Amino acid sequence: MITVSVEVRTGRSTRTAKVSAPSIRRALELAGEGSPGTEVRVLFPIEPGEFFAGPNAARPDVDAPALAGAA
Repeated sequence: MITVSVEVRTGRSTRTAKVSAPSIRRALELAGEGSPGTEVRVLFPIEPGEFFAGPNAARPDVDAPALAGAA
């Protein structure tokens, strides 16, 4: 899962939201669902701490598993 901030524009209305999904493409699809004519775009810069948030993201006291082969 990844999390990105998106801008959702419908007509003259614009809002921002954080969306979690398996991919950026799916996050954009989810943000625009249910509103015909909606424009959705990823807001940059992407924050690495949020983007790569895994299952332990809500628990900062738990260490993430080490990467295999990391130096």
